[in-house]
Amino acid sequence: VGWLFQDVTEGKQGEQEAALLRFRANQLHRAARSAAECEDPREAATVHLDFALAGFADHALIDRVAGGAVADGEFEAPVRLVRVAATPSGAPGPSLLTGQAGLPVRYGQGHPALQCVERAGSVRASVGAVGAEAAREWAPARQWPADVVHALCAVLRSRGRTLGVVTFLRAGGRTRFERADAAYAEDVAVRIPAAPGLSGSLKPDRCSVTPPRRPSPGPGPRPRARGRDTSPSGAANSSNATTATGNCLADPLTTHRAPLFSMTDSIRSTG
Repeated sequence: VGWLFQDVTEGKQGEQEAALLRFRANQLHRAARSAAECEDPREAATVHLDFALAGFADHALIDRVAGGAVADGEFEAPVRLVRVAATPSGAPGPSLLTGQAGLPVRYGQGHPALQCVERAGSVRASVGAVGAEAAREWAPARQWPADVVHALCAVLRSRGRTLGVVTFLRAGGRTRFERADAAYAEDVAVRIPAAPGLSGSLKPDRCSVTPPRRPSPGPGPRPRARGRDTSPSGAANSSNATTATGNCLADPLTTHRAPLFSMTDSIRSTG
Protein backbone atom coordinates (compact mmCIF):
# COMPACT_ATOMS: atom_id res chain seq x y z
CA VAL A 1 0.00 0.00 0.00
CA GLY A 2 1.43 3.33 -1.01
CA TRP A 3 0.39 6.82 -0.06
CA LEU A 4 0.77 9.75 -2.42
CA PHE A 5 0.69 13.23 -0.93
CA GLN A 6 0.28 16.38 -2.96
CA ASP A 7 0.84 19.87 -1.60
CA VAL A 8 -2.16 22.03 -2.50
CA THR A 9 -1.17 25.01 -0.36
CA GLU A 10 -0.18 27.23 -3.27
CA GLY A 11 -3.28 26.35 -5.27
CA LYS A 12 -5.63 27.06 -2.38
CA GLN A 13 -3.83 30.30 -1.61
CA GLY A 14 -4.12 31.39 -5.24
CA GLU A 15 -7.84 30.65 -5.22
CA GLN A 16 -8.34 32.71 -2.07
CA GLU A 17 -6.42 35.64 -3.47
CA ALA A 18 -8.38 35.52 -6.73
CA ALA A 19 -11.67 35.43 -4.84
CA LEU A 20 -10.59 38.37 -2.70
CA LEU A 21 -9.65 40.40 -5.78
CA ARG A 22 -13.01 39.66 -7.41
CA PHE A 23 -14.86 40.70 -4.27
CA ARG A 24 -12.96 43.97 -3.92
CA ALA A 25 -13.36 44.80 -7.59
CA ASN A 26 -17.10 44.19 -7.24
CA GLN A 27 -17.20 46.47 -4.20
CA LEU A 28 -15.47 49.27 -6.12
CA HIS A 29 -17.96 48.87 -8.96
CA ARG A 30 -20.96 48.93 -6.64
CA ALA A 31 -19.60 51.93 -4.77
CA ALA A 32 -19.12 53.88 -7.99
CA ARG A 33 -22.69 53.18 -9.10
CA SER A 34 -24.15 54.13 -5.72
CA ALA A 35 -22.05 57.29 -5.48
CA ALA A 36 -23.28 58.39 -8.89
CA GLU A 37 -26.83 58.56 -7.48
CA CYS A 38 -25.87 60.89 -4.60
CA GLU A 39 -26.80 64.55 -4.99
CA ASP A 40 -24.40 65.69 -2.26
CA PRO A 41 -20.77 65.04 -3.28
CA ARG A 42 -19.78 64.67 0.37
CA GLU A 43 -22.33 61.90 0.77
CA ALA A 44 -20.82 60.21 -2.26
CA ALA A 45 -17.45 60.17 -0.49
CA THR A 46 -18.98 58.37 2.51
CA VAL A 47 -20.54 55.82 0.17
CA HIS A 48 -17.07 54.81 -0.98
CA LEU A 49 -16.05 54.36 2.66
CA ASP A 50 -19.02 52.15 3.50
CA PHE A 51 -18.43 49.82 0.56
CA ALA A 52 -14.68 49.65 1.22
CA LEU A 53 -15.15 48.62 4.87
CA ALA A 54 -16.84 45.31 4.01
CA GLY A 55 -14.35 42.59 4.91
CA PHE A 56 -11.50 45.09 4.92
CA ALA A 57 -11.51 47.27 8.06
CA ASP A 58 -13.55 48.17 11.12
CA HIS A 59 -13.35 51.97 10.97
CA ALA A 60 -12.62 54.59 8.32
CA LEU A 61 -11.88 58.33 8.39
CA ILE A 62 -11.50 61.11 5.85
CA ASP A 63 -9.41 64.17 6.71
CA ARG A 64 -8.84 67.13 4.41
CA VAL A 65 -5.91 69.51 4.38
CA ALA A 66 -6.79 72.70 6.26
CA GLY A 67 -6.82 75.66 3.91
CA GLY A 68 -7.52 73.73 0.73
CA ALA A 69 -5.62 71.54 -1.71
CA VAL A 70 -1.85 71.99 -1.71
CA ALA A 71 0.62 71.28 -4.49
CA ASP A 72 3.84 69.35 -3.94
CA GLY A 73 6.47 71.37 -2.12
CA GLU A 74 4.03 74.04 -0.93
CA PHE A 75 3.20 72.59 2.49
CA GLU A 76 3.46 74.94 5.42
CA ALA A 77 4.76 73.36 8.61
CA PRO A 78 3.00 72.01 10.50
CA VAL A 79 0.42 70.29 8.29
CA ARG A 80 -3.09 70.49 9.73
CA LEU A 81 -5.99 68.17 8.89
CA VAL A 82 -9.72 68.68 9.38
CA ARG A 83 -12.05 65.69 9.88
CA VAL A 84 -14.64 65.41 7.11
CA ALA A 85 -16.25 61.99 7.55
CA ALA A 86 -15.96 59.06 9.93
CA THR A 87 -17.68 55.80 10.78
CA PRO A 88 -19.60 55.65 14.08
CA SER A 89 -17.36 54.76 17.00
CA GLY A 90 -20.08 52.78 18.82
CA ALA A 91 -22.56 50.54 17.05
CA PRO A 92 -21.89 49.79 13.37
CA GLY A 93 -23.58 52.03 10.86
CA PRO A 94 -23.05 54.19 7.78
CA SER A 95 -20.35 56.83 7.72
CA LEU A 96 -21.28 60.27 9.01
CA LEU A 97 -20.25 63.74 7.90
CA THR A 98 -18.33 65.57 10.61
CA GLY A 99 -16.12 68.61 11.02
CA GLN A 100 -18.78 71.28 10.47
CA ALA A 101 -16.82 73.58 12.79
CA GLY A 102 -13.73 73.27 10.59
CA LEU A 103 -11.35 72.80 13.53
CA PRO A 104 -8.12 70.83 12.86
CA VAL A 105 -7.74 67.42 14.44
CA ARG A 106 -5.18 67.30 17.25
CA TYR A 107 -2.70 64.99 15.54
CA GLY A 108 0.69 64.78 17.20
CA GLN A 109 4.01 65.03 15.44
CA GLY A 110 4.82 61.91 13.42
CA HIS A 111 1.18 60.85 13.11
CA PRO A 112 0.64 58.33 10.27
CA ALA A 113 -1.93 60.61 8.60
CA LEU A 114 0.49 63.54 8.61
CA GLN A 115 3.27 61.35 7.22
CA CYS A 116 0.91 60.17 4.48
CA VAL A 117 0.16 63.74 3.41
CA GLU A 118 3.79 64.84 3.54
CA ARG A 119 5.04 61.81 1.59
CA ALA A 120 2.05 61.68 -0.80
CA GLY A 121 1.98 57.91 -0.35
CA SER A 122 0.44 55.14 1.74
CA VAL A 123 1.55 54.61 5.35
CA ARG A 124 0.91 51.52 7.49
CA ALA A 125 1.10 51.49 11.28
CA SER A 126 0.55 48.90 14.02
CA VAL A 127 0.67 48.92 17.78
CA GLY A 128 3.50 46.36 17.76
CA ALA A 129 4.81 44.27 20.64
CA VAL A 130 4.17 46.53 23.62
CA GLY A 131 2.63 46.19 27.03
CA ALA A 132 -1.09 46.09 27.69
CA GLU A 133 -1.18 49.64 29.06
CA ALA A 134 0.74 51.05 26.08
CA ALA A 135 -1.50 49.13 23.69
CA ARG A 136 -4.62 50.68 25.22
CA GLU A 137 -3.18 54.18 24.95
CA TRP A 138 -1.87 53.76 21.39
CA ALA A 139 -5.11 54.45 19.49
CA PRO A 140 -6.60 57.24 21.68
CA ALA A 141 -3.30 59.11 21.53
CA ARG A 142 -3.71 59.20 17.73
CA GLN A 143 -7.38 60.33 17.85
CA TRP A 144 -8.64 56.87 16.83
CA PRO A 145 -11.19 54.52 18.45
CA ALA A 146 -9.86 52.70 21.49
CA ASP A 147 -10.04 49.20 19.95
CA VAL A 148 -7.77 50.02 16.98
CA VAL A 149 -4.41 48.24 16.68
CA HIS A 150 -3.69 48.51 12.92
CA ALA A 151 -3.96 51.54 10.63
CA LEU A 152 -3.55 52.23 6.92
CA CYS A 153 -3.47 55.78 5.50
CA ALA A 154 -3.83 56.56 1.78
CA VAL A 155 -3.40 60.03 0.32
CA LEU A 156 -6.20 61.80 -1.56
CA ARG A 157 -4.86 63.57 -4.64
CA SER A 158 -6.43 65.32 -7.61
CA ARG A 159 -4.88 67.33 -10.45
CA GLY A 160 -1.41 67.15 -8.95
CA ARG A 161 -2.54 68.47 -5.55
CA THR A 162 -3.01 66.83 -2.17
CA LEU A 163 -6.56 67.09 -0.82
CA GLY A 164 -6.27 65.00 2.33
CA VAL A 165 -6.01 61.44 3.55
CA VAL A 166 -8.31 58.46 4.07
CA THR A 167 -7.53 56.18 7.02
CA PHE A 168 -8.67 52.58 7.47
CA LEU A 169 -8.48 51.06 10.95
CA ARG A 170 -8.61 47.48 12.20
CA ALA A 171 -9.34 46.17 15.68
CA GLY A 172 -7.44 43.49 17.54
CA GLY A 173 -9.36 40.61 15.95
CA ARG A 174 -7.88 41.28 12.51
CA THR A 175 -4.43 40.90 11.00
CA ARG A 176 -2.27 43.88 10.12
CA PHE A 177 -2.48 45.54 6.72
CA GLU A 178 -0.36 44.07 3.93
CA ARG A 179 0.82 45.45 0.59
CA ALA A 180 -2.24 44.11 -1.19
CA ASP A 181 -4.41 45.96 1.31
CA ALA A 182 -2.48 49.17 0.64
CA ALA A 183 -3.11 48.77 -3.10
CA TYR A 184 -6.86 48.38 -2.47
CA ALA A 185 -6.90 51.43 -0.19
CA GLU A 186 -5.19 53.44 -2.94
CA ASP A 187 -7.88 52.35 -5.41
CA VAL A 188 -10.53 53.65 -3.02
CA ALA A 189 -8.58 56.87 -2.44
CA VAL A 190 -8.47 57.53 -6.18
CA ARG A 191 -12.27 57.55 -6.37
CA ILE A 192 -12.97 59.71 -3.32
CA PRO A 193 -11.50 63.01 -4.65
CA ALA A 194 -14.13 62.98 -7.41
CA ALA A 195 -16.38 64.56 -4.76
CA PRO A 196 -15.20 68.16 -4.24
CA GLY A 197 -17.26 68.50 -1.08
CA LEU A 198 -14.55 66.84 1.00
CA SER A 199 -12.66 70.13 1.02
CA GLY A 200 -14.63 73.16 2.07
CA SER A 201 -12.14 75.50 0.43
CA LEU A 202 -12.53 74.16 -3.11
CA LYS A 203 -14.31 77.06 -4.77
CA PRO A 204 -14.04 78.51 -8.25
CA ASP A 205 -11.32 81.13 -8.35
CA ARG A 206 -12.81 82.94 -11.32
CA CYS A 207 -15.72 82.79 -13.70
CA SER A 208 -15.38 80.24 -16.45
CA VAL A 209 -17.73 82.20 -18.75
CA THR A 210 -15.79 84.60 -20.95
CA PRO A 211 -17.62 87.95 -21.18
CA PRO A 212 -18.28 89.18 -24.72
CA ARG A 213 -15.94 91.81 -26.06
CA ARG A 214 -17.28 95.22 -26.90
CA PRO A 215 -16.87 96.25 -30.53
CA SER A 216 -14.25 98.90 -31.09
CA PRO A 217 -15.71 102.29 -32.13
CA GLY A 218 -15.40 103.09 -35.81
CA PRO A 219 -14.27 106.32 -37.39
CA GLY A 220 -17.83 107.70 -37.47
CA PRO A 221 -19.56 109.62 -34.69
CA ARG A 222 -20.14 107.77 -31.42
CA PRO A 223 -23.75 106.91 -30.59
CA ARG A 224 -25.33 108.65 -27.65
CA ALA A 225 -25.68 106.69 -24.41
CA ARG A 226 -29.12 105.24 -24.13
CA GLY A 227 -31.16 104.80 -21.00
CA ARG A 228 -31.87 101.50 -19.34
CA ASP A 229 -33.66 99.02 -21.56
CA THR A 230 -37.03 98.36 -19.99
CA SER A 231 -38.34 96.10 -22.70
CA PRO A 232 -39.17 92.45 -21.88
CA SER A 233 -36.26 91.19 -23.97
CA GLY A 234 -33.83 93.50 -22.22
CA ALA A 235 -35.08 92.41 -18.79
CA ALA A 236 -34.69 88.76 -19.77
CA ASN A 237 -31.13 89.29 -20.97
CA SER A 238 -30.26 91.15 -17.77
CA SER A 239 -31.75 88.35 -15.67
CA ASN A 240 -29.80 85.70 -17.58
CA ALA A 241 -26.53 87.56 -17.17
CA THR A 242 -27.12 87.98 -13.44
CA THR A 243 -27.91 84.28 -13.06
CA ALA A 244 -24.75 83.20 -14.89
CA THR A 245 -22.58 85.49 -12.77
CA GLY A 246 -24.24 84.39 -9.56
CA ASN A 247 -23.76 80.70 -10.29
CA CYS A 248 -20.12 81.27 -11.10
CA LEU A 249 -19.23 83.18 -7.96
CA ALA A 250 -21.36 81.26 -5.49
CA ASP A 251 -20.24 78.25 -3.49
CA PRO A 252 -20.88 75.17 -5.70
CA LEU A 253 -21.45 73.02 -2.63
CA THR A 254 -24.60 74.97 -1.69
CA THR A 255 -25.99 76.20 -5.01
CA HIS A 256 -25.06 73.51 -7.52
CA ARG A 257 -26.09 69.87 -7.47
CA ALA A 258 -24.52 68.60 -10.66
CA PRO A 259 -23.14 65.05 -11.08
CA LEU A 260 -19.71 64.37 -9.66
CA PHE A 261 -17.84 64.30 -12.92
CA SER A 262 -19.19 67.63 -14.15
CA MET A 263 -18.58 69.34 -10.80
CA THR A 264 -15.01 68.17 -10.73
CA ASP A 265 -14.36 69.51 -14.22
CA SER A 266 -15.85 72.92 -13.43
CA ILE A 267 -14.11 73.52 -10.11
CA ARG A 268 -10.54 74.66 -9.69
CA SER A 269 -8.74 74.25 -6.41
CA THR A 270 -7.17 77.38 -4.97
CA GLY A 271 -3.62 76.81 -3.78
